Amino acid sequence: MSMSKYVTNAVFLAAGLATLPTGAEVLTIEAGGGFPGTLIREGTPTTNNAGSNEFFAGTVGPGDDTRTVLSFDLSSITNGSTIDSVELTFTVFQPDGGTSFNADTDLILQKLDQTPTEAANWNTYDGTNAWVTAGGDFSGPALSTATANPDTITANTDVVFGSTSDLTALAKTAVDDDTNFNLILRAPGLEAQNSRGLFRFAGTGDPNERFATLVVNYTVPEPGSLGLIAAGAACLILRRRQ
Repeated sequence: MSMSKYVTNAVFLAAGLATLPTGAEVLTIEAGGGFPGTLIREGTPTTNNAGSNEFFAGTVGPGDDTRTVLSFDLSSITNGSTIDSVELTFTVFQPDGGTSFNADTDLILQKLDQTPTEAANWNTYDGTNAWVTAGGDFSGPALSTATANPDTITANTDVVFGSTSDLTALAKTAVDDDTNFNLILRAPGLEAQNSRGLFRFAGTGDPNERFATLVVNYTVPEPGSLGLIAAGAACLILRRRQ
């Protein structure tokens, strides 16, 4: 066999091995027993609610909106991985008996521009440094939307924010830039009301452990691919010497 054929075979072998199937992985993070989230409330702007039994979204009344800020650590995902899907599920802690809004309304997730800590409140993202705008610095369109009725929703109901291209793109940026995956949960339709309208989800301190759950499906190249390419090339060289 000529040297050119050996080279050609090696190229084709390397190309074939380089396209070996990738490995599918799943990262699941529960928002319980510690911080990746806390509720913030306009009516008590300096109160820290870390470890609360509940996450809120909506309004307690005029001038008293409430939201939930979340920050997930995705550092266990290898840089350069493909983010296939992202899903976030909240479970209702209990219905809000004082809600006077009886209709379906949107709950939305948006990109949070600061990384909050467990000391976050309405005025600050870490107990010290102020948000640019009180109530959380969020930007862009809704990354994912869920619809529910705050008056008729029942305890233990799961509210699921399904995967979207915008949500996976934000997770991809967080992974590749080694930053946290920061989100804010809001109910803008309820915030626009002049009367109480509130969703109450299980928080990090829920005694029944109905924690909000983030599920990220992603793929990474199999770590053995490069090694197989090298082994194949070595075999060709040995054969050439024979």
